Amino acid sequence: MLVEETAAATALVRRHVQQVEGLTPHISAEVRDLDASYRKAAGA
Repeated sequence: MLVEETAAATALVRRHVQQVEGLTPHISAEVRDLDASYRKAAGA
């Protein structure tokens, strides 16, 4: 699943970032669990 999500995110960036001659874009991502304060309450 993570590979598909990474591919989807990369495709999204490619659609919205304009290429500049002589430059190569670099995409970096970090996957981790969210802090409990960011999670929605159960049933919300």
